[in-house]
Amino acid sequence: MAATSELPPLSIGKKLTFACIPVVALLLIAEVGVRLTGAGDSCPTYQNSTLWACDPILQFKLNPELVVHGTPLNRAGFRSREFGPKPRGVFRILALGDSCTFGVTALDQGFYLKEPYPQQLERLAGERLGPGRIEVLNAAVPGYNSFHGVMLLRTKLRNLAPDLVTVRFGWNDHLTPQA
Repeated sequence: MAATSELPPLSIGKKLTFACIPVVALLLIAEVGVRLTGAGDSCPTYQNSTLWACDPILQFKLNPELVVHGTPLNRAGFRSREFGPKPRGVFRILALGDSCTFGVTALDQGFYLKEPYPQQLERLAGERLGPGRIEVLNAAVPGYNSFHGVMLLRTKLRNLAPDLVTVRFGWNDHLTPQA
């Protein structure tokens, strides 16, 4: 008669290790699959757009190569003067908004206003109060809604120290699906 030998019981640590191996293997297979298929690309619809580009936080942003009336976007990616430290004695206005603030009148025709309202406001204030007393920064992006505006304030625009913020998000908020 053959003697039966029993294996010693596994410790809890070994049991947990062996239980985790299949989970880790499945996660690695899923990661490789997502990378190979491109399923992780967060905004493939903007790859060929002349107006928009992919943004990891806000889903899309203005295409950094966009040129409006011969003027490229600033380094922050907006249709405005360069954003820098607030000059002493200057009243700074930050204009948040969508295509209306950006200066688009017919997106499908690619028609941009020569002087959108933030630039008009700065020009008119300069004529009335003297040049350089009021600075208006245009931080508008066509297609953005108020959620995007809040996220811009929390990320890219947080250090601008505006004295006044104007907000104009219209149809984009109305057209956003509600959860």
